[in-house]
Amino acid sequence: MDDNPRLRAARDLIKAKDFDAARTLLEKMPDNPQAKAWLDYLDITAPEQEEKRKNKDLLEEDDIFAEDTTYNDPDPEFYYPGQRKLKNDYLDIDEPKNYMTFALVTLGLYWFVAPAGYIANIYFLLDARKVRREEGRTTQNVGCLWTMLIVSVGSLVAGVCLFLLLIPLALIGL
Repeated sequence: MDDNPRLRAARDLIKAKDFDAARTLLEKMPDNPQAKAWLDYLDITAPEQEEKRKNKDLLEEDDIFAEDTTYNDPDPEFYYPGQRKLKNDYLDIDEPKNYMTFALVTLGLYWFVAPAGYIANIYFLLDARKVRREEGRTTQNVGCLWTMLIVSVGSLVAGVCLFLLLIPLALIGL
């Protein structure tokens, strides 16, 4: 990697989270592949803001920026896009597990075979709990499963209560 005082200054500005100033320095090196990689990183992580830049004195052309020597990469804890870690890390992020399809399957089972609907609903709720606790992933639309379970159990309880109320009324002749 080329050691360039501009790259060193840009690295320091990125570490200081002065992304706009770093972007301006990097834009002055259109042929440098490291500068292009860092600009790609800045475009993803910190889109350009319109506020004034903090370090205008570093942005001016100085004689120290004319020399070309070599220097080491930024410290390992600091991510920079020369290794394209952001792209790989971004792809490794687990998508949240969506339970909408399972909720629709459960709804169909409730309509056709109610006991199978209860079994499927409880199974998918336990699966969502396992995904959250063991895998650490987020889940979506689990509320649909809970709502269907509560509504179906509630309607079952209401139906049983109504049936138990109607039996004595039928026996006394009302």
